[in-house]
Amino acid sequence: MANNIAAIVLAAGLSTRMGTQNKLLLPFNNASMIVQVIQAALTAQLQNIIVVTGHEADAVVQATQGLAVRCVHNPNFVSGMASSLRCGLQALESNDQPIDGAIMLLGDMPLVSGADIKKLLAAFSNNDQIIAPYYQGKRGNPVLWGSDYFAEIKQLSGDSGAKALLTRHANNMIKVPVDHQGIFADIDSPEAYAELKL
Repeated sequence: MANNIAAIVLAAGLSTRMGTQNKLLLPFNNASMIVQVIQAALTAQLQNIIVVTGHEADAVVQATQGLAVRCVHNPNFVSGMASSLRCGLQALESNDQPIDGAIMLLGDMPLVSGADIKKLLAAFSNNDQIIAPYYQGKRGNPVLWGSDYFAEIKQLSGDSGAKALLTRHANNMIKVPVDHQGIFADIDSPEAYAELKL
C-alpha cells in the first residue's frame, strides 16, 4: 500500500438504546461485533489500528486481546463521538511515522467488509481527499479522511461526528460505489440486532 493509512475504530459509546447489554460485545458471526469490525480492517491489511474505548472499556479491551490493535481510552466518552475522534487522532499523532489518512470505523457496523475498506483505500491518492462509500446514491460509513482534515476533525464537539465537515468539503469527496447496504447498518437497538441475526 503506497499510502500510510490508519484506522480509528470508535468503540466508546454508551450503547444506551441496546438496554443493559454493550452492543459491541454481542455475538456476530462467531465473534463479537467489535471484533468483526476489527477483522475487516485487518483483512484490508491496515497496519495501524487504534480502538478508542470508553463505556465498559475493560471488557472491550479484553475482547480485542490477541488482535494487532492499540486500545486508547477516551475519558470524556460521555460527551459524544467528537471526543473519541479527537482521542484516536491524538493517538495516531504520537507515532513516529507520518500518517496520510485515517479511516473512521464505527464499532457497531459489522457488515462493512474488508473488501469495502480496500475499495476506499484504492481510491485514495492525496492527503486532501475524503473517500466515502455510496450505495444507490446514498452515502454510508466508514469514511476515509486525508490528514489535511485532522485539525478540523479535532475541533468538533458533541455527538455529531464529522457530518458538517463532509458538507463543507463536498468538493473534495470521492464517491466509491459498493454493492450492499451494510454501509448503512449500525446496530444500535435490540430490533436492529435481531434483524441482523436473521
